[in-house]
Amino acid sequence: VWMNEEGESGEPYDIKLVQKRSAGSDEGGAGEGHNERVIAFIEVKASKVKKDGAHPLFSVSFNEWMFAQRAGDSLFIYRVHGMQVEEGGALLEVPEISRLQNPYGAWKRQKKPIYMVL
Repeated sequence: VWMNEEGESGEPYDIKLVQKRSAGSDEGGAGEGHNERVIAFIEVKASKVKKDGAHPLFSVSFNEWMFAQRAGDSLFIYRVHGMQVEEGGALLEVPEISRLQNPYGAWKRQKKPIYMVL
């Protein structure tokens, strides 16, 4: 589910991958979303600059970081470099994509640093 299809949703992720449950499943409860199970959350960080010329830093909001702590392994950040689109919507080049699963866990295990800017 693309969360921002109709405008900024305010959610700390861009895409929610869900698996539909069968009609006879007794999992879940009443209400909206009870017939689906969340598989993963995806946050996309895009840049027009190619990876070899790009600054490696990107912003993460407070809400995104708080969500990363709760989501754990179900959160992926996709970093897209070289995302240039012509006026009609076609890609000018194939972008380069990197993926990081569980950004909070990677930071906690000292695999990825956090930078702050004042």
